[in-house]
Amino acid sequence: MFISQIGFGLTKARVAALAGTLVFALNPNVLYMQSTPMTELLLFATIAAAVYYVQKWIQTADHTEGYPYLFAAALAAFLGCLTRYEAWVATMVLGAVVLFVAWRKHGRQAAEGIVLTYLFFAGAAIAIWIGWNTLSFGNPLNFQNGEYAKPSLWVSADEKAVGNIVLAAKTYWYAMTENMGVLLVVAMVAGAVVMAVTRKRLDVLPTLSLLMMAPFFVFALTVGQRPLHVAQISGDIYNVRFGLLMVVPTAVIVGYLVSLLSARARAIALILAAVITLLPMTPAGPSGVVTAREGQLFIGLGAEANSASSFLREHYDGTVILIESFGNETILFTARVPLTNNVYEGSYQKWDPALSNPPGQQIKWIVMRGGDSPDKTYRELHGSDKLAEYTEVFHNRLYTIYERRA
Repeated sequence: MFISQIGFGLTKARVAALAGTLVFALNPNVLYMQSTPMTELLLFATIAAAVYYVQKWIQTADHTEGYPYLFAAALAAFLGCLTRYEAWVATMVLGAVVLFVAWRKHGRQAAEGIVLTYLFFAGAAIAIWIGWNTLSFGNPLNFQNGEYAKPSLWVSADEKAVGNIVLAAKTYWYAMTENMGVLLVVAMVAGAVVMAVTRKRLDVLPTLSLLMMAPFFVFALTVGQRPLHVAQISGDIYNVRFGLLMVVPTAVIVGYLVSLLSARARAIALILAAVITLLPMTPAGPSGVVTAREGQLFIGLGAEANSASSFLREHYDGTVILIESFGNETILFTARVPLTNNVYEGSYQKWDPALSNPPGQQIKWIVMRGGDSPDKTYRELHGSDKLAEYTEVFHNRLYTIYERRA
């Protein structure tokens, strides 16, 4: 809905709204991601909403009448910042747009108040997250440098893009083309130039500001914040969904391009946009549904985790279970164990006491992972007297499960 309204608001042409909607909604990788328990689609929704309301605020002549739109944009950004870190970047970039537009239209003093209003509400989510990290871990930046957040946990020492900005840029280019097809990516780049040249108005800035996400990811890859692998460079695929983030500005910009054509050409372009978007669904498509293909690569890699989950699914009795979440995410999900009964590293004031004295925290079940990368539960409890009241009830190459019996 928001992508449709952004396109219509820029062009007053329903064909732009329809073309943008088709480019987004028919994208096979979007369709796959919305069927998974991932957060990308919620991120797209909040970012699109924030862009739409900033655009409406810009298009409102009287700045006092535009405050409801600005507040709506801040609320959308707030929700986005609670969803994924990429929204933090989008929120800051949109904040720069708000500052620039307010300064141009209303002067410096008004601009200060306007941008502070936006950032106060939008940035509150970041403050809440920092506060939660402080309360839970005693470290406000635990999400960045904590035990479970260090980039080195994911980024290996021989990561090809680290320290090589050219290779990082190529990697992200391939990630975009894998997710959207090279034709749509080229159309996005060309369309951004056309949009900036042909519509010399401030209301294009919110959409164009989303293009900053591409250099942000290139920077993140260069400094080794997160890994992104594409087959063309690394020989494998990992986190390739990061390239899908550009689908929102791509959809709007392609819709804008279609609106510039004649009536007859619009119909042809509309059909062409839909066909190009759907190409990865065909056996001879340029990339296949790359996000689904990445998921398929991991099928069968977790045999030990699956057998541990099967045991829990059969024997678990609804009591409290202790298991480190990091690296063991599939265990409870596959076993259908409610997360409300789980004590893990994010459990406020419960995790450390449970590792020190499991019976004292009413822990009935303990799941630990050994092997080459033992989890903290294994390191703290395995072979210790803390398990005196527990009986080993399951064991395979990686996982051991204990139960406290009367």
